[in-house]
Amino acid sequence: MKLDLPQLPSPPPAPPSAAKPRARLSSVSFRLLLGLAVIAGLTMVASLIAISSLEKFRAAFEEVSQQWLPNIVAVGRLSQQ
Repeated sequence: MKLDLPQLPSPPPAPPSAAKPRARLSSVSFRLLLGLAVIAGLTMVASLIAISSLEKFRAAFEEVSQQWLPNIVAVGRLSQQ
């Protein structure tokens, strides 16, 4: 048993502008990728700044704890006597 289905009309031809490939710089996926790359770059710069600041803080803390703190403890002991 064979069914006779009606023929569907063919789709209209694509407009000439749709036949041109889109510029890669204007695509949404490229812009998203560029935005994520900028965010990743800024995150890395902020991380490097934070690591540098922590290293400076550590150096200052070492200086205070090794040079100044013993003198402060000695002065405190003298004042208690």
